[in-house]
Amino acid sequence: MSVHELDAAGNDMGELVSSTDWEHPTVRWWVHALRLPAGAGLRFTCDWQNPDDHAVRFGVTTEDEMCFAGGYFYPDDDAARPVVPGCISQGSGLECIVFKR
Repeated sequence: MSVHELDAAGNDMGELVSSTDWEHPTVRWWVHALRLPAGAGLRFTCDWQNPDDHAVRFGVTTEDEMCFAGGYFYPDDDAARPVVPGCISQGSGLECIVFKR
């Protein structure tokens, strides 16, 4: 699993987090908040090795592959109400569930 920062034009600005251990995933905390300019974003990708003789797909059972990334964010303007597709308002923040296929 890896997370890369993208600029507003979609250019890869570098890897922010990488983890190869499903049992002990990488956790990264920034001393100062990571600020993304308007239009910038994050790319979350996953890959896996399949030694089996059949296709393995994304899913939530022990026969499937899973890949998740979690994080927190907040708007710079305390009065702003962020509008993010797939997110649910949770108090003064958002909860966003993303399924990677």
